[in-house]
Amino acid sequence: MHPVSLYEFKKGHVREDLVSVSEIVFMLEGSMKISFSSVKDFVVKKGNILLLPVGCQYVNEMLEDSKLFVCRIDPSVQLCETFSLKNLFPERHKVKTSYAVLDMNERIWSYMDHTVKCLNDGLRCSKFLQLKTTELMYMFRIYYAKEKLTEFFYPMLNDDLQFAKTILDNCMEVKTKSDLAALTHLSPSRFGTKFKEVFGVSPYKWLLDRKSEKIYYELSYTDKPLKQISEEYKFSSVQHFNDFCKKHFGRTPGQVRSAKSSTVNPA
Repeated sequence: MHPVSLYEFKKGHVREDLVSVSEIVFMLEGSMKISFSSVKDFVVKKGNILLLPVGCQYVNEMLEDSKLFVCRIDPSVQLCETFSLKNLFPERHKVKTSYAVLDMNERIWSYMDHTVKCLNDGLRCSKFLQLKTTELMYMFRIYYAKEKLTEFFYPMLNDDLQFAKTILDNCMEVKTKSDLAALTHLSPSRFGTKFKEVFGVSPYKWLLDRKSEKIYYELSYTDKPLKQISEEYKFSSVQHFNDFCKKHFGRTPGQVRSAKSSTVNPA
């Protein structure tokens, strides 16, 4: 997978994917609506920059013909020779939101204009693309305040990056806290403590959020019968399924599906 990619999508295009390497997405043209984790139907407009952390399962829908530039980074990324994501750790407690976007400034737009032209000219060798990624990270360090960078990279700011990577790389394959603990070879009690330190929530809450992401996708972008979805996710009754959706989405399963259907296929 290349460190940077350029994508063009038509209005109405829907894409669902699991992020295997953290992605910084630049909205060069158009707009889209995206849902993942606790973020639901967030509208990304031209000039916005967003972060999709590794392990994130997202669904997006293009609201217009759109062009996106994607830069892929790992947790060891340097924002300059002497500044890495670890330098943002002390500021984490000041972050008041779990998710934030940045706006492209004049320098970033200039970088994008030049880089997109090179890509369209066929200049796609891996060394060049890696250099462009490094250049972009240096620009982040210079042109955005430390507080803004902390908010933006907050989903990647974990004390134990290897522990976090193990969880995120395997999160779609597990269903219980015991399954997660087995990945790390820690005792259940030690795992629970470590997980809370790294992710800020209990394993139960974290798994519940992943479950809600999957269900939201099933309701919004598949034609599966509601009863089938309820059974596949092990709800004891249709009422239990209804209660879960009301709690997490503010609507019943049928209302979630109807709302998305009317958006994707307007009358």
